[in-house]
Amino acid sequence: MLKNRWNSSRLPTFLVAGSNLETDAEELLFGFSDVVGKDVFVYGGMAGDDYAFKEQFVFTNHNSSNRGIVTLVLDEEKIDVAGIATCGWKAVGTEKNCDKK
Repeated sequence: MLKNRWNSSRLPTFLVAGSNLETDAEELLFGFSDVVGKDVFVYGGMAGDDYAFKEQFVFTNHNSSNRGIVTLVLDEEKIDVAGIATCGWKAVGTEKNCDKK
């Protein structure tokens, strides 16, 4: 899928943050998998509000949203990425580190 449109020998890695407590993070991950394929790595989490559980925001330089996601796409040929699964989730895929090359 994505490999056909990506100008790198390695697929990108995605860092994702969502902003609403009603967001189903698992469905969000399934959506990425459906669109970009199952061979990419997706890391991330949900925005917080210091445990108030009232309203969370994600933002860019020009916009913010309490019902949105932000995504950073990293080229693994230029940036090494590593992550672990927390909060009882099981790790999926190979172990990765995030280091500047």
